[in-house]
Amino acid sequence: MKDIPMTDFEAERQYEEASLLNEALEDVKEGRVLDGKEALLQLKEKYNL
Repeated sequence: MKDIPMTDFEAERQYEEASLLNEALEDVKEGRVLDGKEALLQLKEKYNL
């Protein structure tokens, strides 16, 4: 895989976004929420993103 140059800020933002997506997917998979989009919005609000 080819490395893509980016700033530390951009890398951190992408990492946070991926973490939120993983958490939202886990919530849906475990049946804690029914709507993945709603879960992601709730997590973004929770972490002020």
